[in-house]
Amino acid sequence: MRPSACLGALLALLLPSVAAAQFEGLDLSEDAPEQQTPEQPQTAPVTAPPLELDAPAADSEPPLSALDITAEDRVKSVQRRGFLKRGRFDLTPMAFVQLNDAYYPKFGPGARASYHLHESFGLGLRFLQYNLVPSDNVRLAKRQLQSRLPSVRPRMSLSLDLIWSPIYGKISIFNAIRHYDLFVVGGVGAIFSQTSETDGPHLSTHIGLGQRFAINDFLAVDVSLIEALYSDRPAGGNKAVLQNVLTVNAGLSVFWPFSFDHQEP
Repeated sequence: MRPSACLGALLALLLPSVAAAQFEGLDLSEDAPEQQTPEQPQTAPVTAPPLELDAPAADSEPPLSALDITAEDRVKSVQRRGFLKRGRFDLTPMAFVQLNDAYYPKFGPGARASYHLHESFGLGLRFLQYNLVPSDNVRLAKRQLQSRLPSVRPRMSLSLDLIWSPIYGKISIFNAIRHYDLFVVGGVGAIFSQTSETDGPHLSTHIGLGQRFAINDFLAVDVSLIEALYSDRPAGGNKAVLQNVLTVNAGLSVFWPFSFDHQEP
């Protein structure tokens, strides 16, 4: 074999070994390019579409104007009555006490029966029974002052009342609305006293003020202040003197029929 051919064969055997020796121990991972994470594309915030109001129906009512709204919200200052008396009877048991007699105060039971011709007018018949109880002033005047106390002693009275109610209103009591009316009462009658056995009944006249509070459709509290005037002979003397009896009266009125309606006559 020729020398040139042997040399070429030897080089062919040695070249792969040298190349492997040169690259042995090298870390090629450091030179590898870093993989970049692809950036997420920024997306705009998702917003819900605006709500669309339903269009008013074709047959719906037109919107109210400012004047209409004011008229709807306005509270009616004059309203119908919540308690009616017209065409009804009432029976009122009561009790009374006299206020203007310091020596022989009078008190007792009574009653009144009435019929209401109108909401503002009514007629009544009233009866009172008088009881007399001498006060301590009688003993003081007789023992220490040596005074005589001529007095009249009414026993009972019967009178005809004319009732006029010009004022009607409402009031709040314990978170409840109560109806009331103010009335003026006046009339004539007769009073029986200790001298009536010989003189007969004494004609009288009276006038007063009162107030009625409705509890329900057929019950009402009746309070009044009435002054009666009549002529009588104190202690059976010969001279008649004008007498006045001022009483405060309180009772409970029961109305019949028990219910009412607001139908106009």
